[in-house]
Amino acid sequence: MPKKEIQILIQGEDAEAVAREMAGLIRETLGHETQPRALQPGEAGRDVKIDSGTIGAITGIAALVMSIPSTMLTVMDIKERLERKKQADKLIRDAQNIQEQHPSTIIRVRGGKDGTVRIETIDGNTLIDIAKRSAS
Repeated sequence: MPKKEIQILIQGEDAEAVAREMAGLIRETLGHETQPRALQPGEAGRDVKIDSGTIGAITGIAALVMSIPSTMLTVMDIKERLERKKQADKLIRDAQNIQEQHPSTIIRVRGGKDGTVRIETIDGNTLIDIAKRSAS
């Protein structure tokens, strides 16, 4: 994975449909065009420990990855961070809704050396922090 991006990993029976919805969501929320690509064997990475416990590795029928440049979410000052947090919160909330509509599909976020985090376990600040660490 290039160092200066975060990735959204989509795995499961509905991965292609979810990827199309996520591409629209990313375009609408961040103004960024992204195309899903097939996830290569072993590329899913490691999972990270979250407050609710360790998230186990997911094996899906289909697996796709979408990349977002880290600079889309990194911030320089508090005013910009508040605006980016609103965007990140909307992206996460809408992604969670998409995942609820496709229960056989898992959406995770990966950035830099952070491992992967399931979309339902993070908030906008966490997504911004992942992007910031990925950009450095």
